Amino acid sequence: MDREIKAGQVYRNFKGNRYHVIGIGAHEDTEEVMVICFEIETGDRLIINSEMHAIPYADFISKVDKEKYPNSKQEYVFELMEGQYE
Repeated sequence: MDREIKAGQVYRNFKGNRYHVIGIGAHEDTEEVMVICFEIETGDRLIINSEMHAIPYADFISKVDKEKYPNSKQEYVFELMEGQYE
């Protein structure tokens, strides 16, 4: 795992959505490592989507498929946001 994902950090996915990571977990049966997060929206105020997501760690740190998404400006599917809730 080259790119370390940490709890408390905010990431933007290549489609423009923002996700706040609350932790790293493992699937109970398969032991697949998962990133546990929730989507956030910003504007005049921070809005937290109460639905949690469990995204496979391998997918979270993978590169964007440039053949499928040639207009993506990001190299990775999820990239750390420097300003957090910008």
